[in-house]
Amino acid sequence: MIQNNHVNDNKLLFDNFIISYENLYFTMCKKNDLEKIINYAEVIRYSQGSTIYFENDEVKYFYLLLNGKVEITKTTDTDLSRTFAILSPGDTFGIQELFLKRHNVTATAYEQVIVGRIKKNDFFENLSTINSFMIDCLRTTTGVLAECQDEMVIYKPDTKLIVFVYWLSQSYGINRGTTIYITKTHTHEEIAEILSLSRETVTRTMNLLKKQNLISIEKKHIIICDLKKLEELKTHKSFIGLYGRIDYKLC
Repeated sequence: MIQNNHVNDNKLLFDNFIISYENLYFTMCKKNDLEKIINYAEVIRYSQGSTIYFENDEVKYFYLLLNGKVEITKTTDTDLSRTFAILSPGDTFGIQELFLKRHNVTATAYEQVIVGRIKKNDFFENLSTINSFMIDCLRTTTGVLAECQDEMVIYKPDTKLIVFVYWLSQSYGINRGTTIYITKTHTHEEIAEILSLSRETVTRTMNLLKKQNLISIEKKHIIICDLKKLEELKTHKSFIGLYGRIDYKLC
């Protein structure tokens, strides 16, 4: 079931979105500009499992994720559903597809979800002059492209996970001096879906990274304990981890 609400009735939702947006990203777009964007948003609620848009649907809107989680998937050539991302409050989605006629992925409510829906025409006619937001959109698009390029050449499950954790540190990390606190949380099951791995593989590899003092966990948040070594490890081909001997000594 979908319910529409006026923006003024949802001030708390949008206030929380602004806080989450600024915390999740190294953003150029700050509160004043975000408030301008929010003025164009229509609040929509989706029940768990509802489809926000299907792959090949006409592109009419982009979305601000106000509450809940959204899963982004794409159908493979063998008719399987591949998870690309599980988004959290503060994320935006559908922006890259505004330049297309039809969506190239499917967005589904992973749980009960509230979004701010903004018309495609408003993006081009009213929001494209907000330079800080355009820079954030470009940064997001560049990140997606880089992820796709990395994905094309990474086959080992442990390397996939290490690259993913490193990407989280760069996209959602807050520097705490000697450590980096990742604001975005994912369960092992969610990570497994994103990386097309088994949950058991994710759990074992995460435990290995903790054992090597690369990461720790604080109330479901990943803490990067040694970013330099993690960066070296993500491209070090002798790291075999769960599937054999670890030639690269981390300690």
